Amino acid sequence: MSFSKPSTEKKLFEKFPIVITFGFFFTTTIISFFYHDFWTIFDQDGLIYLSAGQQILEGNGAHVSLPNSGPAGPILFALLENFTQNGLYATKIISISSGTAIIFFSYHVFRNIFNYKVAILSQLFIAFNPWMGILSISSLNDLAPISLAICSLYFITKNQIRFSNIIISASLLGIGFMFRTQPIIFFFAIIIFLLLLKNDKKFKIKTISLFIIFFIVLCSPMLYYNSSTYGVMFDSNTNYYIAAHSKYSTPEWKNYLFDNMTDDKQAFLSDYNLLLKNYFYNLFYGQPSNLFGFENRVSASLIPAIPIIGLFPVLGGLILFLKISATKKTLLGIIMTSSITTALIFLLGDIQDHFFAIVIIPIVFLGIQNIKKLDKKFILLITICVIFSLLMAILPLRSYKHFLYLWIFLAPLCSFFIIGVISKLTLNINLEKSSSINILKNSKTKFILFSIVTTILIINVGYSYVTLETITTGNSVDEIIQNFVASSDYINKNKIDYQTITSILKSDPDIEKKYVMANYILFADVVNAKWVGVQFQEGPEGDSIENYITRQNWKDWQIFFSNISSEPMDRNGENTVIPDYIIYNPKQFHLESLKILSEPNNPGIPETFELLHHSPHSGITLYKINHQN
Repeated sequence: MSFSKPSTEKKLFEKFPIVITFGFFFTTTIISFFYHDFWTIFDQDGLIYLSAGQQILEGNGAHVSLPNSGPAGPILFALLENFTQNGLYATKIISISSGTAIIFFSYHVFRNIFNYKVAILSQLFIAFNPWMGILSISSLNDLAPISLAICSLYFITKNQIRFSNIIISASLLGIGFMFRTQPIIFFFAIIIFLLLLKNDKKFKIKTISLFIIFFIVLCSPMLYYNSSTYGVMFDSNTNYYIAAHSKYSTPEWKNYLFDNMTDDKQAFLSDYNLLLKNYFYNLFYGQPSNLFGFENRVSASLIPAIPIIGLFPVLGGLILFLKISATKKTLLGIIMTSSITTALIFLLGDIQDHFFAIVIIPIVFLGIQNIKKLDKKFILLITICVIFSLLMAILPLRSYKHFLYLWIFLAPLCSFFIIGVISKLTLNINLEKSSSINILKNSKTKFILFSIVTTILIINVGYSYVTLETITTGNSVDEIIQNFVASSDYINKNKIDYQTITSILKSDPDIEKKYVMANYILFADVVNAKWVGVQFQEGPEGDSIENYITRQNWKDWQIFFSNISSEPMDRNGENTVIPDYIIYNPKQFHLESLKILSEPNNPGIPETFELLHHSPHSGITLYKINHQN
């Protein structure tokens, strides 16, 4: 897919990636520091990681537990916080830098593989992906490992792979692995890519060996830290996440996973029938559904605002990239694989759970059939997607954040499809030739391409605006749209609650010694109080509020999860704490017996609870607990 560009066009288009990158950096920086300038509930995870990092630097890492993250992110947050003296700014600097690096290096990865039109359009789609922008202005730990993984691809997809490229690529992935485990997907994909290269065996052995060695060396600080602190090299635990979010489960299986959060990290393997049932559901329905928004609008697709539509350019682009020829052999293969897959689903599965297998299996068949026609670098991107799907199907992926790694593969598919279809409709050329013809010289084609891309970007900007408003203000989507249309002033509910509650807590001269029980860390952390993390779901339904705050009738795993979700973390359960304050933010899933906490005048509220604040906007309620001596 090489493309020879005239020198004038080359100079013009070489500037576009820089302009897009700088525009992204400038926009996210301004919004981050001048609009989204206070801790929100959306930043919860980042604030917990910052707190964990501070605890590790203080020498109390043995009490820290990060089930779904490595120590690199928290430590980096804490180090930068020590330098800036502002935790919010420290975490945002990392997010903005990581997001900008993704935008910049994604173009160069695409340019190493595709022509400049596909590369620039793909970069635009990533830069204007709503979640890329929102995560870049938020205090979270998600973008840093993604940026390192994409940077590693830039060095490994160069035309001439040198040993220095291998070392840098492996080192970046090793560092990223210390943030989160997902970069291991790129690690395996790159090894397969190196095996497929048309080089002699000695070169392959040297490059693969070098790649593995430097990956291990660069992530060895985490392995050593975990081994010396916790006695294990990988301190991760998916039992809670699988038990809480799997579609299929039994009460016995759930309880077993919860009860073995510390003793048996492989407890989710205890029931192979449930494991396989959830695995194939996640693989053939859960992942595609959540990626393209089949059941909700919180997706990671090309246009999250419009459910399902993002699936079509991905499938269309993949079909074009696979260079599928319309022959009887191809048609027969599609019919046979679709028929066999459908029959197996009706015999062994469920059409609602495994519907996408009818689409995925024929595409896999066509991919294998046409693999020799594909560029090895594009096969690397396909391999990343395949390994991601197969490995991550163990988990019930629900969040848009989980799928951002795939955009290094999805973006060029969407770009190639749009360019190819427009070329076919306006110039009546073969779709495969659209990459080698300068379609931008045709005014009609240029106008249509500009109109379609601009429409997509505008929709995504609008989606980003509405989503960011809900995060920062707490207003509903209807309220946000109404205020925007009417150009009227609005109340920032979240900011008012944040300022009011933190102001009340700060008035306590001994607040740094006090414990605040809440399902969010931000109120306690900002005033340097200690935090007892809860979900208001623990303990038996109908139990007294007094028993709840003392965790008297909680299950052991509920106490453990609360301990590792608190500040400071208490992994080993060494401290028995009773809160001095309780902040209740009402949610539908809370225990019914606790929902009266949002009703200050309810006679069921304990006499020891002194009302300090009840928000007329969100219903969030702050009580001081006057303990009886």
